[in-house]
Amino acid sequence: MPLQKDGGRRRGRSRRLQADPQLRLPYDAGFERPDATPVSAPPSSRERGREADAMPPASSREAGVLQFVVNRRARRYVLRLRHDGSLRVTIPRSGNRRQAEEFVERCAAWIARQRERHAERAAAQREAWTDGRLVLWRGRPTRLAVVPCGERVRIALGEVTAEAPAGASVRDALGRACRRRAEQELGPRVRELAAPLALDVARVVVRDQRTRWGSCSRYGSISLNWRLLQMPDEVRDYVIYHELMHLKRADHSRRFWRLVAGVCPWYREAERWLRLHGPQLL
Repeated sequence: MPLQKDGGRRRGRSRRLQADPQLRLPYDAGFERPDATPVSAPPSSRERGREADAMPPASSREAGVLQFVVNRRARRYVLRLRHDGSLRVTIPRSGNRRQAEEFVERCAAWIARQRERHAERAAAQREAWTDGRLVLWRGRPTRLAVVPCGERVRIALGEVTAEAPAGASVRDALGRACRRRAEQELGPRVRELAAPLALDVARVVVRDQRTRWGSCSRYGSISLNWRLLQMPDEVRDYVIYHELMHLKRADHSRRFWRLVAGVCPWYREAERWLRLHGPQLL
């Protein structure tokens, strides 16, 4: 997903950061479309509230619940289709509700296309986790091996192996095994990338996060999603560099992105990979 680039200054050391920056998963944020149309009319006093919920315009009601949110840092309208099918419209400070609704109307065809893509990806995730299924591993489609062995099944994906009782969830058993593997690999990799940058990482935690690839706490602790092992090495490293740069700046300002570009020049390509393949991960 396109990351939010929030402004603001950071003061003091990392332990004094005011918020925990996060690199979110594309299938949590869904699909996003910005509006390139310049904003002219100022918002009314009612439209300057933090949030407003409403039914979508008639031609877009099939798209589900529609939420309007005013973001004073936004420069344009942004329409986001979330994982649950709802729509979220960001209204810039100089925008208004009427123009936001017109923007949604103009995006009706785009909404329909994205909802179709979303349904196709969801159907792929529901496919049976049986022997021979292709699963992304280290950035490459890899065949899953599921072999019955008496009252248990043996599971293998790449170099990761697991066992589970017959009839148990193959996906869950494989996920637990992959997480254990990630706990062995990701911590050392974070410190390997941090050392040349003279960055101190308090600790590295591997989680089964459903809404983000990683986060950096105000105390210098980095949390990473075990699914980084399913990515190509360069995409995995981008996520790590992204969180490491939050030790220097706790925002997504232009200065932050310049820091990211300095250590990870391929970050745009990595983001494209995440948007395209993120929903296919376990």
